[in-house]
Amino acid sequence: MSNLFTVPKYFIASAVLFLITLSITLLVNAEEKEGNIWVSTEERVKIWDAIAGKGNYMVSANGLEATFSKDEAKWTIVGANAPIVTPTVYPTAWPVKGDGFEVLVVPQPIANYKILPFTALIENAVKSNAISIVAARDSYEPASLVLRSGDIDIKSVTVEVTDLAETNREDEAEKATITKNNIDIRVVKCWYQAGIAIDDVKHKLLTPELLLHDDSLIVVDYDRQVNIIKNLENINDTDGLRSFVVPKNQNKQIWLTVYIGKNILPGKYSGKVRILVGGSLQREMELVIDVLPSLLPAPMLDYALYYEGHISKDNKVHIGSLEKSEEQIAYELLDMKEHGLTNATLWHQLGTDKSKWDYELNELRRMIELRKAVGWGGKPLLYLDWRTSFKDDLKAYTDKVRQIVELSGSYGIKDVYIYGVDEKKGQDLLALRPLYKAVHEGGAKNFVACSVDFLIYVPDILDMPVLPGKPNDFIMDLLHKVGINVWSYLNPQAGLEEPDTYRKNYGIY
Repeated sequence: MSNLFTVPKYFIASAVLFLITLSITLLVNAEEKEGNIWVSTEERVKIWDAIAGKGNYMVSANGLEATFSKDEAKWTIVGANAPIVTPTVYPTAWPVKGDGFEVLVVPQPIANYKILPFTALIENAVKSNAISIVAARDSYEPASLVLRSGDIDIKSVTVEVTDLAETNREDEAEKATITKNNIDIRVVKCWYQAGIAIDDVKHKLLTPELLLHDDSLIVVDYDRQVNIIKNLENINDTDGLRSFVVPKNQNKQIWLTVYIGKNILPGKYSGKVRILVGGSLQREMELVIDVLPSLLPAPMLDYALYYEGHISKDNKVHIGSLEKSEEQIAYELLDMKEHGLTNATLWHQLGTDKSKWDYELNELRRMIELRKAVGWGGKPLLYLDWRTSFKDDLKAYTDKVRQIVELSGSYGIKDVYIYGVDEKKGQDLLALRPLYKAVHEGGAKNFVACSVDFLIYVPDILDMPVLPGKPNDFIMDLLHKVGINVWSYLNPQAGLEEPDTYRKNYGIY
C-alpha cells in the first residue's frame, strides 16, 4: 500500500515536502543485493574517503551511512550504497555569462516539469519583472522564480517581500494590506532519491522534492550523487529564509506560498519581491495578487492520506514515515490541512497483551488530541492497524473496536472507521465478512483497500471501499446511486515527483 488516498487541492508542486521530516528513501536495505544493484563496501569507502577524508568518519551499524564532523556540525553522507547508473551531465553552454545573474518567473508553478540545477533551457519560465497570483480568500497559492548565476558563485543571497497594499483605493489610510508575514519563502532543494518509478530503487534520481528555509542543511554532491545532511539526528529547519549561495552556472529555484486571509477585502494588491546579495539590493520585482470576491466552498470530495506517523516512545525527532515527536506530528497534520486535506488515517495498534492496553490507549488519546488541535477533532477517525490484531479472535476483536469507539466518543468523534485486511478480492473478501460484522458490533464502520468485486461479496457490510486505479465511470455512478461512498488510490501510487498528475487525477478529474 502507498500512503495516498487522494491529493490536496493546493498541492505544493515539485518541491513536495514542506515538512521538516526528511524521507530518506535511499536507505532501503542494508544487505548487498543480487544483480549488483547495491555497490560494495569498498566502493562506499572510496566515496566516504573522498568527501570526509580517510579515517575521519564513523560508519553506521548498517553500513550504509558515514558521519563526520565539520564546522561544529555532524554531517551524514547518504546514498553511497546505491550505484551511479546515469552520471551527471553538465551543460556545455550556459546562458548566463560573466559575474551577473538573471531572474526568471515560473507562471505555473504546479507542474511535473523539473527545474534542476543544470537545466540550461527552462521551458516553463519567462523573463519578467512581475509575479502574478489570482486567489480566493482563505486560501494558499504558490508562486515561484529561478535565480541563475553566471561564471562565479553568487554568495549571501536572500529574497524578501514587502507588505502588499490595495491598488484600487485612492485613500492611503483606507487601503487594506496583505502583510509579508503571510508569505513563506523557501529554497527548492534538488537532492537524490532512490528510483524513477514506484518499484525502482536502482536508479538515483535528482529531483526538486524538498523546501527549505536553510539551504545549507543539505549539501548535494552531483559527481558522487550523494546527499550530505547536517545534524541528521536532530535536524531542524530555521523559522525563516536564511541567506544562501547560487553556485556558478547553476539554477536556484525559490518557492513562495501566499496565504490570503479569510477577511481580506477583494481587489488587487501590489508589493515587491527583493533579491539582495550581501545585503545590497540587486533586483526588485512587482508581486501582484488579484484577490477574488468569493470564498471557495467546502470540497465536494474528501481528501486524505494513508498517514503512519505515530508518537515515538522517547517523543524525540525521528527521520522517517513512522516514529515521530509530537511536535513533528502536529506540524505534519497542520501542513496537510493547509494544503487541502480533509483527513488522514490515524495509525495505532492495540497489542495482544491486554495488560498494556492502558498505555496503548493513552497513545491513541494523545494522537486524537493532536488532531483536535489542528481542527480535525470532529472528523471521522480513520483507524489504521496494518496487523489487524485479534482478527482471529472475533470476541477480542470486537472488544478492541469498542475500546477505540469509546475513547473516540469521549472526544465527540461520531464516526470511527476500522481498517480491514488490506487489498483482498474474491473469496478472500467473502471470508472477511465475520471480521466486518465484528466491527459493526463494536460500534464502528469498515474501510479498506480492495477490488471492485466487493460489490459481489461484501457490499452491505464494507462501508467505505478504497478502490485502485483510474475510477470507472459506470461503476462510480452505480455506487453513488446506491449510496456507497468510495475512496480512490493507486492513480498513480504515491511516490512519483509529479504533483500535477496527482492534482489532476485525484482532484480536478
